[in-house]
Amino acid sequence: MPSAQRATPDWRRRDRIHVYLAVAFADWTVHHLLYLFVPSALLWALLTLPMGVAYAVPVWVMLPVAVVGVLVGVTDPGTVAGSMTPVAVAAEATLGRPGVIAVILAAILALVSTANAGILSSSRYPFAMSRDSLAPPSFSAVNERFGTPVASITLTGAVLLLLIAFVPILEIAKLASAFQIMVFALINLAVVAFREGSVEYDPEFTSPLYPWMQIFGASTGALLLTQMGGIALAGAVVITLGSIVWYLLYVRPRVQREGAATDAIRRQVGRNALTDVESAMSEHTREVLVALTKDVDEARERSLVALAADLVRRQDGRVVVVRFDEIPDQAPLTKDAARQSSADRSFEARIESLPTEFGVDIEADEIVSHDTKHAVVNFASRRGVDSIVAEHEPLRLRSRLVGDPIDWIVRHAPCDVLLVDNLGYDRPERVALSENNGPYSPLAVNVAEAIAATNDAALSLWYHADRGSTEQQRRMIDDYQSELSALLSVPVQAESVRTDGGQPSQPDVLVRRGADDRLRDALFDDRPTFPRPGCTTITVYPDEPSRSPFARRLLERLAF
Repeated sequence: MPSAQRATPDWRRRDRIHVYLAVAFADWTVHHLLYLFVPSALLWALLTLPMGVAYAVPVWVMLPVAVVGVLVGVTDPGTVAGSMTPVAVAAEATLGRPGVIAVILAAILALVSTANAGILSSSRYPFAMSRDSLAPPSFSAVNERFGTPVASITLTGAVLLLLIAFVPILEIAKLASAFQIMVFALINLAVVAFREGSVEYDPEFTSPLYPWMQIFGASTGALLLTQMGGIALAGAVVITLGSIVWYLLYVRPRVQREGAATDAIRRQVGRNALTDVESAMSEHTREVLVALTKDVDEARERSLVALAADLVRRQDGRVVVVRFDEIPDQAPLTKDAARQSSADRSFEARIESLPTEFGVDIEADEIVSHDTKHAVVNFASRRGVDSIVAEHEPLRLRSRLVGDPIDWIVRHAPCDVLLVDNLGYDRPERVALSENNGPYSPLAVNVAEAIAATNDAALSLWYHADRGSTEQQRRMIDDYQSELSALLSVPVQAESVRTDGGQPSQPDVLVRRGADDRLRDALFDDRPTFPRPGCTTITVYPDEPSRSPFARRLLERLAF
């Protein structure tokens, strides 16, 4: 019995050794020898790509599990826990010193083959970039004797040697993992970009749960990067920033085409802008305040009222014309100060005669205050008007430094504000809509269409003659203007305008978006970058809740 008891453990031990050697040999053979020596053409002939993936996934899942099972089975409990060389530990426990030597030789062969494959595969990045003019042309040069891109392989090998020399091995492994995670996340985003952009892309497969699966893959990849440690995360940031700098300094001056992601983002920005226009068109302007903050002659006064009447006529709205008189702070707001003068009575008489001519309800009022800008905003809030129409005053030096009253009204008004460079307004026949940077403002589109529809006028969409630096961008802008024209109820045509002088037609009214940069407004008298049209110009400022966030405005400017 004692001998039998001793024989059984020896037999089981030998059995475990045989299993271990078989699995280890299979792992090394499949992972390296098969990869190195089996022609890819033979694999392609035997298996289609989907079937190959389906077969490979369970094999590569089960094989490491089997190896770990053997390691645990042939060693004492806890022996390989925390070890950096568990295979060598298991080999020493079963085969002694010769087993360790065999594992070391196998590891050297595996590392050589893996390093060779890594250098060759990594060198494809500069090689492919060079062929696409994204890197110097020397990296795509192929050696006549060996048929390999020597410069690309040399660069890749030199970078790897520098990393090995100055970066700890564990950190190199983390850097490599971080790079692979970044590639995986970007591939998910690339699928969305290709399918959403206008690039000719007709995939032969269907991605399940699109685009949520891709969004999940990209977001989880970004989450994993945060768990890779400081050096790996810093490496990912350096790679990203370096890529951006390389694109700006080298690629952008040499390459005129755009990526699928840029086109997809730009088209999404255009779709969002069209959605905003549709939403703005559903909102009706029912009451407009014409704020007379300074003395104007009767012709200019009538022009402002006629403009306001055209904005509300389709909705049977109302126009409120108010003269705002400002008196010094020392003067009390008594009944004597508010007493009507002959000019006030003449103003009311003129306004009361306009409803018959313009076909809308018009009322007149006068307000005396110590602060005109606060009086305008308070009146607009109390009446609940939809828009304020006022003349756009040229900024004096004092106004540029301490703030213009009209500019203060723009920033604090509870409604839309329309500032008018008043050169006359009388049944316009040609209305132009312009935009300096970005898509047309929804409020500007709404105002221009209301004026054109009320007066049976034609609407022109002005754009820069040199708009769009690439073919994709110009095509996207053309599509955007076509879709915008389909939304409007008036005849629309697109017209090219040069910034160095001249425009194709002389409009009667020009409508444009007001600048969002208040600092620039304070320093410079804000006017269109187009040539001065020589006609009444309406600059629109939407109320605060309707304004787009800064990030979106920046994206619109970059896209258009």
